[in-house]
Amino acid sequence: MNITLWVIMICLIPVAGYLTLFLHEASHMLFGYLYGYEIKAFKPYPHKNSSDKWRFGAVYFSGTVSTSGRGMMLIAPLFKSLIFVIIWIVFTFILSPVFLPFVLWEVIDCMWWFIGYFHTDTWDGGKFRNL
Repeated sequence: MNITLWVIMICLIPVAGYLTLFLHEASHMLFGYLYGYEIKAFKPYPHKNSSDKWRFGAVYFSGTVSTSGRGMMLIAPLFKSLIFVIIWIVFTFILSPVFLPFVLWEVIDCMWWFIGYFHTDTWDGGKFRNL
């Protein structure tokens, strides 16, 4: 790999990170919508929530979310990560290594999901503990 490719890949790291965050939150929103919940706010960017805590991103729903709906909304990013890891790896091998930052961020997102699943303190505020 030449130096130009490395520079492009380094420049794509924040782009890949934001795209992964956007798709992560969109997967929550999609499953919430499929379960019939009204979306109050979609914030696929870092922000402070109403309790003055920082979040990487969030989807807010109005009303009470059932346990089954909440479970599917929480598992949605794992499905998304597994699908997009495969897509980005295929792009990397077929088209160009420039897609490696996208693979990296999807793997990080997938690992983030498992950290939350195993009840480790994460940036999600311990949502998985409430299931």
